[in-house]
Amino acid sequence: MKKATLLSITGLLAFCLMFGVNFAQAQAGSLDPTFGTGGIVSTSVGNPNIFPLGAFEQSNGDIVAIATIDDGTTLATNVGLVRYTSAGALDTTFGNRGFTTTSLAGFNLVAADFAVQPNGDILVAATATIDLTGGEFVLVRYTANGKLDTSFGNGGIVTTDLPGDDDESVLLLQPNGQIVVGGFRTPSSNEGAGAATVLVRYNSNGSLDTTFGAAGSDAFESPALAGPAALALLSNGNYLALGNTVVELTSTGALLTSVVPGTLVATDVPTSTCCSPTIFQPNGDFLVAQIFGTTRRHSDVKVVRFSETGVVDTTFTSTPFAIGPGENEPQIIVLQPNGQILVGGLTNAMQTPIEGGFARLNTNGTVDTAFGTSGVVSTGPLASLLVQGDGKIVAIGSNAGDLVLSRYLGN
Repeated sequence: MKKATLLSITGLLAFCLMFGVNFAQAQAGSLDPTFGTGGIVSTSVGNPNIFPLGAFEQSNGDIVAIATIDDGTTLATNVGLVRYTSAGALDTTFGNRGFTTTSLAGFNLVAADFAVQPNGDILVAATATIDLTGGEFVLVRYTANGKLDTSFGNGGIVTTDLPGDDDESVLLLQPNGQIVVGGFRTPSSNEGAGAATVLVRYNSNGSLDTTFGAAGSDAFESPALAGPAALALLSNGNYLALGNTVVELTSTGALLTSVVPGTLVATDVPTSTCCSPTIFQPNGDFLVAQIFGTTRRHSDVKVVRFSETGVVDTTFTSTPFAIGPGENEPQIIVLQPNGQILVGGLTNAMQTPIEGGFARLNTNGTVDTAFGTSGVVSTGPLASLLVQGDGKIVAIGSNAGDLVLSRYLGN
């Protein structure tokens, strides 16, 4: 009996070794060796500079990254998309051999936010600027395969010229297909426009929804709001706009005097935002990652949770933490399906290159010390994070003009 058991164990061991079964579970936060080369993919976009915004996962597991890139000749910036297979190989069936670049004559295009429609179409919100001054709101829509959707706006592009110098910051896709973009207007003496938060609502085909605000746009003064950094749609049709505070607007764009708690039915996708990234939680609470304790050579990161009405949640344990040595600057905050919180950012110690990394917090705000190294994963320069459907975590960044994606085990 003992001999038979021993032979069974020996056979099982041989089987596992033959087929690569690993008895030791890889630690959460370690690089995923099935992605790219050792977990990392670096892609040259053929241009000197790239500024990653974020990424999303398509239904088949492909990963699409969105960025602002320059064209390498006239120093104009454009919106760029790059797609990879689930294994990290450049997908040459997407756009033009894996890449899609969209320009607007006479303008610099700076990608601000994105959303994916139920049919797979990709919406990118951007600001069209001249000489780095704010300009027009721009929406670009692509098919799921990276081609401009010519049924949207003018050849796939919608431009909206509003009074003043306007910069887009956030895009919200509603369940009914309408699109809301938000931004901030800086004062313009030429056009007599003062500082204001601006919201614009479009129909699904890119036309302005003239039932919203004044002919489709709404500008309102809220000094503490700026941005906005995030938008949410409530079940009653009202909106929450979030910056350093939170305000509520009616479905037609009228600013309310107070915030009434309600059920969230849609929020924007979190993207790279310096230096206080913000995100709504499903119950309407919102999280803000802040620079904490700035000194001449060091700063930490602290996450604070607020109720839907903007009151600090004292039950949330917001202990400051460091992503790396020196000064820490948060860039992105995202949620995992289980409610855990990922905070990514940049670090810069004195006389060292800028690096990056991300930390994982538990639902109550404490650092998840079982993740990475005492709760932190070090990366190169990092702009954004993506949590895939299987729980794996993709860090999106850049290095020496290349787009860099690295994937880590989440569980």
